[in-house]
Amino acid sequence: MNTSNKKNSEPTRDACVAHLRRTGVLIGAVLGLCLACSMAFATEPATAAPEWSMLTSQQQEVLVEFRQTWNTLSPEMRERLRLGADRWNNLDPDQRARAKERMLRWQALPLAERERRTQRWNKFRALPPAERMRVKRAMRAYMRMPPAQRQQLREQFESIPEAERAGVKSMLRSFTPAERRRFQHMLRAAPEAQRSALMRELARLDYASRNRRLSELETQFKVPPPAQ
Repeated sequence: MNTSNKKNSEPTRDACVAHLRRTGVLIGAVLGLCLACSMAFATEPATAAPEWSMLTSQQQEVLVEFRQTWNTLSPEMRERLRLGADRWNNLDPDQRARAKERMLRWQALPLAERERRTQRWNKFRALPPAERMRVKRAMRAYMRMPPAQRQQLREQFESIPEAERAGVKSMLRSFTPAERRRFQHMLRAAPEAQRSALMRELARLDYASRNRRLSELETQFKVPPPAQ
């Protein structure tokens, strides 16, 4: 195969950027990366927001849509956009394709769902730093679960009445890694029809009472001791 012909037939990086910008997906993907940056650096001290002239040419290329309004943006937003542009420029083609797909899925969501998720994000940002760290640890633990287990947990959570979900979420976020594994082992051993009720019951208890009840449930469902 003629490698030069293959190279010429492939779209250039500039052409890809131009196409994504025309479809509105590039900026949306960068904004999504901004949110990821915000979560990653939520507990770090703020840095001085850069002026447009201080951005690198690669950053300006990605953020060109903001050139005219850059100085009207809040310092926090400018710094997030800069971090998002850096993350975009460091992605390989497959990662950029996944970012684009996530943005397209976001655009396809009903407006009410997007507003709900935005409100949830704003609530996260309003949490104290220690609480945000607990949320991030819980999310990392959730993402390490096998897909089937994540789906099962989602279904169990969605079966909980709306009024009780906040308490369950607070309990899950409060777990240490060892406590979370213990809770998950018990829940998997319990009959499926009882799992939602058990989560609600445990969420209503204080720490000491929850540990006692968890020990009772482990005995009841014959949960094996954790591996040493």
